[in-house]
Amino acid sequence: MTMNVSICIVNYNTADLTIKCIDSIFQNTKDIKFEIIVVDNASIDGSIDLFKKKFSDKILLIQNRTNRYFTGGFNDAIYSAKGEYVLILNSDTYFVDNSIKLMVDFLDKYSNVGAVEGCIYNDDTKMPTKTSSMELTLELDSIRSNKIKKIIFKNKYDKYAMLDWDRCSDKKVEVLCDAFMLVRAELFKNIGGYNEALKLYFTEEYLSDMIRIFGYELWHLGSPKVYHAWSSSTKKVSQKFIDIIYKTDRDIYFELKNMMKK
Repeated sequence: MTMNVSICIVNYNTADLTIKCIDSIFQNTKDIKFEIIVVDNASIDGSIDLFKKKFSDKILLIQNRTNRYFTGGFNDAIYSAKGEYVLILNSDTYFVDNSIKLMVDFLDKYSNVGAVEGCIYNDDTKMPTKTSSMELTLELDSIRSNKIKKIIFKNKYDKYAMLDWDRCSDKKVEVLCDAFMLVRAELFKNIGGYNEALKLYFTEEYLSDMIRIFGYELWHLGSPKVYHAWSSSTKKVSQKFIDIIYKTDRDIYFELKNMMKK
């Protein structure tokens, strides 16, 4: 039987959340063949021993000696994957139903679609979050990053973020959230994977841009769902460190975007 999907998770000092995530996959995912690949980015919370003890050979565990961040970690996982599709999944998520099967079925049906995301529910409020957007530009990034500009340029921001759209419905979009994104494995590899010049931010914009450049559509699906506790890994480090990475990733992303147009 063909491996339908490789479920890829990057762990950085979130052992308890990652175990909850993996347990929910085994409990809820039915009628497809899948593998789970966990990349540990040099955690110091005992993650490796806990994963080995609980899951043994039920998962493929990749142990990085250094922190390869979001992009490097997921590249390590996806280039080791055997599935026709790869699910890019945050470690601080969990499932309550067979949502992965719904996403696989959609990509099986529509060959012109390169990737899909499901509906991401905030674990605190249990409400859908406003993922997906239109393509990001420098102007729109300056607006979304500033509370005053969001008010001044409300129409532009609302159109970019598609705030009037109910995320519980399906829609073709320009940017997907890569906390819960199913991608064609061959397409991901043809693109060259994540550009590891980026570490943590603007990764979904970059990947979405590349998928559309390769001629594929991106879709948000309202029925598949996952619950997400936001920013669990980045809470483990200082805000100053995160701010530096964010600014650097932002500059690199827009430079890469300029290069895409040439």
